[in-house]
Amino acid sequence: MTRFNRLYSRSAFGAIALYLVSSCAVFAQVTYTLSGTLELVSGTDSLGLNGKELAFNTTLAQNLTPSSSTTTATSATNSYSGVMVQFGIGTAPFLCSASPLAVTVTMTDNVGAPDTIGINCSFPSGLGTLSAVATVPDGNIITAVPAAIPSTVSVSGTGSFVIPSLALTELCNLETATLVATGTQPPAVTPSPAAWKPAAVMGSTTALTQNISFTTTPSSPYIAVSFSTSVTTTDGGNWLSVSPAAANTGSAIAITVNPTGLTAPSYSGSVTLTYGPKYPATTIPVTFTLIPNSPSVVSLSPPTGTGLTQTFTAVYSDPLGIADLSDVLVLLSTSVKLTNACAVVYVPATNRLHLYNDAGTGLSAGVVPGSSAQSSNSQCTLSGRGSSFSTSGNNLTVNIALTFGPAFVGAKNVYLDAVGKAHDSGWVKQGSWIPSSLGPPSAVSVSPSTGTGLTQMFTAVYSDPNRLADLSDVVLLFNTSAKVSGACAVIYVPGTNQLFLYNDTGAGLSAGIAPGSSAQVSNSQCTLSGTGSSFSTSGNDLTVNVALNFTGTFTGSKNAYLQAAGKTQSSGWVLEGVWLP
Repeated sequence: MTRFNRLYSRSAFGAIALYLVSSCAVFAQVTYTLSGTLELVSGTDSLGLNGKELAFNTTLAQNLTPSSSTTTATSATNSYSGVMVQFGIGTAPFLCSASPLAVTVTMTDNVGAPDTIGINCSFPSGLGTLSAVATVPDGNIITAVPAAIPSTVSVSGTGSFVIPSLALTELCNLETATLVATGTQPPAVTPSPAAWKPAAVMGSTTALTQNISFTTTPSSPYIAVSFSTSVTTTDGGNWLSVSPAAANTGSAIAITVNPTGLTAPSYSGSVTLTYGPKYPATTIPVTFTLIPNSPSVVSLSPPTGTGLTQTFTAVYSDPLGIADLSDVLVLLSTSVKLTNACAVVYVPATNRLHLYNDAGTGLSAGVVPGSSAQSSNSQCTLSGRGSSFSTSGNNLTVNIALTFGPAFVGAKNVYLDAVGKAHDSGWVKQGSWIPSSLGPPSAVSVSPSTGTGLTQMFTAVYSDPNRLADLSDVVLLFNTSAKVSGACAVIYVPGTNQLFLYNDTGAGLSAGIAPGSSAQVSNSQCTLSGTGSSFSTSGNDLTVNVALNFTGTFTGSKNAYLQAAGKTQSSGWVLEGVWLP
């Protein structure tokens, strides 16, 4: 009995030393080996243990969360029981369990100084008591994870064992002792997101919060890693905070930024997670951007070019939302002035486009984007057809269809302006434009160019270097000469997608019919059918298929003429073929 109790005193002392690295691992299982030489300090060496080599092997399942404190002189204490220790002196192994004994282990983190682990054990029925203290180099206990695995650390310690009934007290030192830990490498902690870049409108008082979750690699056997949290800011301000003050990687933390009173464009700070003195901290950078609360001009497309006809796409943004925008403007002029300019304003609240008059002192009637309405001054014409608007988040996009007049010549700057209810972007130059023609439209071809028959589908092709939006109408004419009286003359208007047939005198047009419809119109020379007629576009080319049925009185060889009319120039009549009805 005495022999077992004395040996158990060494095993309990071994458990103390073994515990020092296990306390670094949260929810981990690590195998430790402690070895050293026993040296009797006081008492009777009745067992002859002095000078013997003592070795312990244990697999310790640690389920205690180490203290996260690294700024106070001592940390909190934790207790455990059920330690299984296998040890040997020479060739004699023993297996001892602390249960059902009452074993209490106290961990103390002496910051900046060696740490200690104390053990107190009371055996049943007053048989005896065991007390021991192990001293370990600073940083090897009371940390979230071991500094490294495998690792070796030198330790020293003393232990006492007292049996009152035998008046026996024995005190031993463990000399030249080392503790080796083997197991899983401590995990790397990865926060998600790894950095946070919040943004708020300048003047806002609404705080923003981001939850940060964590991944540990490897994830097993380390289920969670404890840490404490702290924040720093480059400006020393208190706009950045984190909660809670201590947590573990099994749950999220919350980072909060508060824009109240902040006036600079951006602020920088970081949140630091501290695990222990020997384990690298995790830093989460935070960059807080404050957005000016005035509307802004984003872009113009195309930014440069030449032509009498163009649909411009202007994009504006308002950090306070689209509802804050009172109006947005596009101005083409040599400088920022509304007189003798092509200046268009769009009012989101009414969904109307307006054109400034020549004096720049008044606005035209409103034009609804997408409608057939137009408004003009001496510089340009604003068309509802081809104009539109759309929104996306805080961005407003306006498409403006313009045709420039022949007197509006020379290079013009293109300015944009976004006006909010309280703030204005001011005029911003976004591009330049030369409102001049690249040449007149042209007649390309008619197919078939020759043939005979009362019924035929003719394919006429036209082109406009100023883009198809410049085309006002195109004509296909069958007659002995280029005159629309007594002729089979068909006109197509791209803006309305309607085909018309000139009357016998050439002084008027029939009702319009849509290509592909079942409608028909006739004069004394031919019948134009919607069925079979169609149109298509490709780049600057327009192709029109015209289904015709000639009358029996429209006899003799007829020339086939084409004409393309732009908004300011025309191709004139071009002979492209001959047909015998």
